[in-house]
Amino acid sequence: MSGSNLTLQNLVEAIMNSIADAQDQIEQQTLDNINEWFDEEGRPKMVSFKVPSLHPDDVEKRAQGEAAEREVNIPLLTLMHTHL
Repeated sequence: MSGSNLTLQNLVEAIMNSIADAQDQIEQQTLDNINEWFDEEGRPKMVSFKVPSLHPDDVEKRAQGEAAEREVNIPLLTLMHTHL
């Protein structure tokens, strides 16, 4: 063995420090995700999409061949892939 003094206490402390560092990284990633998905006031950030409208008021437009669309706002968070 080399002249290093590796004790059980040193080993346990090293493992505990690694776990604490990993926890800090997880907490930072969670905060980054919250900031990415929510605004400063805690409201979810939204993405707008235009989709075909099926509203009864648009039946005549569709019958005449016109594109009847409506805008839908969806929270960005619901579109994110989760890593479970």
